[in-house]
Amino acid sequence: MSATYRVESVSCGDVERESLVEIAAPLLLTEDKFEEILPEMMKKDPRLFLQADLKKRGEKDTASNLRYKHDKDQNNLVVENFQKIFGEYAGEKPIVITSYPRSERYYSAKLNEDGSMLMNDAREDVPLAWAEGRSAKNGTVDQDFTDLMMRFLGKYDIRLDKYRESCKGAKYNTYFADLLSFLMMYLSFKAPEMFEDKHMGVDVALNDLESIPEKNGKEWKAKEDFKYLYFKDMSEGEEGAIRFRVPKSGEIGRVYELMKKILVDEENEEKKDLRKWLLEYSFYERFSDYWFNDIDDAITIQMIYHCFNYGELSMNGNRVKEQLGSILSVIF
Repeated sequence: MSATYRVESVSCGDVERESLVEIAAPLLLTEDKFEEILPEMMKKDPRLFLQADLKKRGEKDTASNLRYKHDKDQNNLVVENFQKIFGEYAGEKPIVITSYPRSERYYSAKLNEDGSMLMNDAREDVPLAWAEGRSAKNGTVDQDFTDLMMRFLGKYDIRLDKYRESCKGAKYNTYFADLLSFLMMYLSFKAPEMFEDKHMGVDVALNDLESIPEKNGKEWKAKEDFKYLYFKDMSEGEEGAIRFRVPKSGEIGRVYELMKKILVDEENEEKKDLRKWLLEYSFYERFSDYWFNDIDDAITIQMIYHCFNYGELSMNGNRVKEQLGSILSVIF
C-alpha cells in the first residue's frame, strides 16, 4: 500500500451524453498536466461535483480538498488549479457540493488493530470509549451497521489492518466521507429537493487573514505565503458569482440509509437504479488520492463495483464493471 494520486475516467455510455466529474481530492497536478487535462474534460460536457465545504473567512482552515497544508508551493498550485476550473466551468450548470460539515456527520468508524471496525452513532448521548488512552466520546456503537460494513469488506477480502495506517492522522477514525459524496451525486438527480441553490464567489486570501481564537485558549493562524481558497456570498448575475447546489442541513440521514441499502450482499432496487443512472452518462471521471489520509477513496470504488456485481448487466454495465475492477486491482 502506498499513497497514490490518480485521475480516472470510466467510460459508461453514449459518448454524446454529459459526463460526471467528481473532485474528491486536492487538484495536485502540475500546471502543464492540468492544462492538458482541463480542455479534454471540458470537451465531454461535464457536470461538476465537488467534495468540499464552502467556507468563508473567519472559519479557520479551508476544506481539506481545497488545500495542501504540507507544502506551500503545492498548496498554492491547488488553489490556482481550482480557480482555473471554476473559470472554465462557469455557466448555466451549477457545481454540486457533495459534502456535509463534520458537525452533521453522525456516523463515524473506528478502525481497530485486529482489522475489526466499529460504526459509532453520535446521536445517542451516552459516553463511548473507543480505545484505551482515548477520552470517551458521546455516542453508541451501531452493531447492525458495523456488521453490514464488515460483511461488505469481507466479501472483497479487504483487510482493514492492512490499510489502517492511512487513518493514523485521524487517530484511526474515518467518516467514510467519499462514500457519502458519491451517493450524494446520485441523490442530486434522484432527490433534488435535498439541495438548494447558493451563489458564491471565490475569495482567495494571502497573508491577510486575522488570527482566530479557539476554545482551548490558543489561536488559529494562517501560514505565511499560503493561499487560502474561501468563498463569499454573492447575488445571482453578479460578476464572478458561481452557482452552487448545496445539500440542505438535516438531510444526511437519507444518505446513510441509502448507503446501508447499497452495501447489502444482494441485488435490490437501489443498486439497480444507481447502475441505470450511471449508465445514462458518457463518462464518470474522478480526482482521487488513495491512502493519503484515509481509506475512503478506495472503499468508494469498491462500493460502486459492488453495485455492478449483481443483476443482469448490459454490455455497457459489464464494461463499467471491468473498468472498476481494473482500478481496484491497482489500488488494493
